[in-house]
Amino acid sequence: MTKRWMTGALALMCACGLGVQVAGAQDEDGVVQPVDYSDHAIVNIDVDDVELLRELERDAITLTCRPTLGEQPIVIKRALLDALREKGLAIEVIEQDAQAWVERQKQEDLTIRAQRGVGFYNVYRSYQEISDRLDGLVAANPAIAERVSVGTSLGDQPLGLPGLEIYAIKVSGPSIPGDPEKPIVVINGCQHAREWISPTATTFVCEEFITQYGIDPRITAILDQVEVHFIPIVNPSGYEYTRSGDRFWRKNRRSNTGANAGTTGEYPNRNSPTSWGDGVD
Repeated sequence: MTKRWMTGALALMCACGLGVQVAGAQDEDGVVQPVDYSDHAIVNIDVDDVELLRELERDAITLTCRPTLGEQPIVIKRALLDALREKGLAIEVIEQDAQAWVERQKQEDLTIRAQRGVGFYNVYRSYQEISDRLDGLVAANPAIAERVSVGTSLGDQPLGLPGLEIYAIKVSGPSIPGDPEKPIVVINGCQHAREWISPTATTFVCEEFITQYGIDPRITAILDQVEVHFIPIVNPSGYEYTRSGDRFWRKNRRSNTGANAGTTGEYPNRNSPTSWGDGVD
């Protein structure tokens, strides 16, 4: 293993390891029981106080990537809305019943999938569907594409489910004998489980790079000089849980210990120690 790849792999393992959310549940047949948000609403709220923002991060589900002061969407129990209004906060209700929004999204997905000849990118695909799609592209283009394993997710520890492979698709123009080793660019998707557009976009760009090499002059020029590693789903267990258990889940599915014992999940992008990779060959 070369130093350039080892460094990237260590970064990934740090990112995927380790948050705090309530664990899901299985029924006696081992089927994941979805979290029900029928008593929640999706609202826009204008937050102008840091302490209130911290309360919302504790008691509600903030939907922005990094909650800050100002207007932002959240998922919150309807019973808490009146108390927020009494504080003078401006609240716009987007969806009175958050579970109804989740169910509509599921039905739209099923409706599209039932259509004849539906395109791959017309719906949000599962971990396995994305994996199979990329495997087919690699098999059809072995001169420029290769699948490599870079690790395994922690699995869904609270539900007792095994980990899933975290893989990369390496894409590069054919090497020429005597040329120096190409630099590597890593593009990863789905650190946050509920952000479904992320693995979709990463997969799409990977496919464009594979299929347009030798056709698109810009892509060809890039791949002749650089090796690009696409990691479409860096948080596979969390991603699959959003599809079966909790649509608003954002973290991975680790069982936490220590001060957070009894809770589940960590943000994959907030736990890399400083100076990782020092001295690694």
